[in-house]
Amino acid sequence: MTTKKYVFVTPNSTSLYNDIQLEPIKIYQMCGFANPKTNKFEVREVTINGNNDIQSYRTYHVKDKTHKNLLNVLRDNKYKLYSTYTLTHIDLPNCADVSLARSGILNNDSDYSGYASITGTDFEWKGLQM
Repeated sequence: MTTKKYVFVTPNSTSLYNDIQLEPIKIYQMCGFANPKTNKFEVREVTINGNNDIQSYRTYHVKDKTHKNLLNVLRDNKYKLYSTYTLTHIDLPNCADVSLARSGILNNDSDYSGYASITGTDFEWKGLQM
């Protein structure tokens, strides 16, 4: 029988990633239904600083047109829609929500592939060389 030895190493505090300062971001929490008394949607805007801490938050009451515009303009990872008409009992974003909002993959434009065009003068097919 062979013996295996495992060594657990603590993360290096001088890592390259510790030196990168993150940009502040905004995350939105939105109600899916309008308040029956006011006919307005409740939207919470949460500002996250570079240390992933909640810097501030503010609650807005917006009309249907503004609510639909926000849903169309914001990327899916920048907001969370709740099936309620008030955010009173909804907690502020957790670390999973912040990680999702900061995701480099989800923030990239999915329509751009990075490959050159195969039509026109950008690419000329020479055929197989034998």
